[in-house]
Amino acid sequence: MSVINDMISRVLNVRSMAAADLPRVLQLEKQRLRSSWLQHDIASNSPARDRGTWVATIQNHVVGYLVYQLITEPETSSSKVAGKAAKLVEAETIVAPPMVCVDLLHIFVAPDWRRRGIGKALITRFDPRPAQKGTCVIEAAVPERDMPVQFLLRATGFKAVCVMRGFYGDDDAYLMEKRFG
Repeated sequence: MSVINDMISRVLNVRSMAAADLPRVLQLEKQRLRSSWLQHDIASNSPARDRGTWVATIQNHVVGYLVYQLITEPETSSSKVAGKAAKLVEAETIVAPPMVCVDLLHIFVAPDWRRRGIGKALITRFDPRPAQKGTCVIEAAVPERDMPVQFLLRATGFKAVCVMRGFYGDDDAYLMEKRFG
C-alpha cells in the first residue's frame, strides 16, 4: 500500500447513508456511464425496505457509495438426525438460522478517488447482516466487460460462480459471491 493510500485509509469513513448525503450521491450517480437510478430510487433505500446505501466519506465529503438489497430466507435441510437426538426426532426438517442474502446492486467511487482503496474499503467495512446468526451470502451480477469491478470483488474475497448469458441485454454477466458464517 502506498503512503497516500495509507493516509486515505486513516481518514476514510464508511457508514450507512444519511439524508444529508443524498445530494452528493446523486452527483456521483450522474457520473456513472450506465446510470439507471433516479433520485426517489436512492432516497427510498431505507433499511426498513430491505435496501440500503452505504457511503465512503473523507472529511464528511462523499467519495463513493454502495447500494444493496437484503433478502432473508430460512435455511432448511431434510436429513436424518444422528446420535441421541435421533431417538427423539426421526427424519424431520431442521430449520437453521435464516440465511441472509445480499444483492450488491451498485458500487461507485468518484473518478478522482479511484485506485486508492476506497472501493475495497466500502466492500470490506460494509456489514449488512442483522444481529441474528446465520449464513450470509453477498452476490453481485457484474458485466463481463467491467474488469475493474471484477478485480475489485476478487480482491475482497468474491468468487465467480456462474455466467449469466444475456443478463444485460446483449452483454453477459458473472454472478460473483462471497459467503460468511
